[in-house]
Amino acid sequence: MAVVVLGLLGVLVMWVALRNPGPSTGSSSSPAGVRGTSGSSCPGDGSGGNGTVPNAYAGNWIGTLDAVVLSIELVSGCATGSVEYPGLGCRGSVTVAEVGSSYLELKESIRNSTTDCPQGFLILLPKGDGSGTSSSLSVRWENALDRSTVETGTVVSR
Repeated sequence: MAVVVLGLLGVLVMWVALRNPGPSTGSSSSPAGVRGTSGSSCPGDGSGGNGTVPNAYAGNWIGTLDAVVLSIELVSGCATGSVEYPGLGCRGSVTVAEVGSSYLELKESIRNSTTDCPQGFLILLPKGDGSGTSSSLSVRWENALDRSTVETGTVVSR
């Protein structure tokens, strides 16, 4: 009986794996050069806010937010990702707060820091002509307390 149950469980696992190939590694709907991150699991527990990361935003991104270096890692289909501000000694997670037709809003949860890093929202917008071929995103940061402090910048796929 146990052998039959294990055999059926193995078939079920293979069937699920074949139906769900994991995160995108780039497609015609993703910006050029954007790849899903390594592995198929979501950072943290994968639970989150109001949606999951669309393919167009998946990948490893680096750039500046005004004069501050910013790094974001997002996996397609996951509700969470990671964020780091290496020059400030701050890093933590991001959770999808809202998915719009032309933007992705992420809520930061900075947990590891050597300084007092404010919590905020990151709003990502594709750059370019809207053709889905851009490998950079515009970034807007808003303070989580009152959303009044605004920093802007650009990140590129790495």
